Amino acid sequence: METEKEKKMKKAVAVVGFLPVGSGDGYGYGGGAVLTIGDKSIHFGESYESSKLAEEVARRWNAGSSSEPAQS
Repeated sequence: METEKEKKMKKAVAVVGFLPVGSGDGYGYGGGAVLTIGDKSIHFGESYESSKLAEEVARRWNAGSSSEPAQS
């Protein structure tokens, strides 16, 4: 049986955001891509490829979501 939290996650929309440039640990430039689904966030890194991967994961998640993605 599916729990309430599982049902809520299935309805959650994936959104890609970016950390501010210069927010890194002193070794990177910051500006990393962050994928947020519901109340969970995953940092994908600072490269162009990382941002494209985060966007692709969001696109695939939202294709199966019953909600529309939020516009930023």
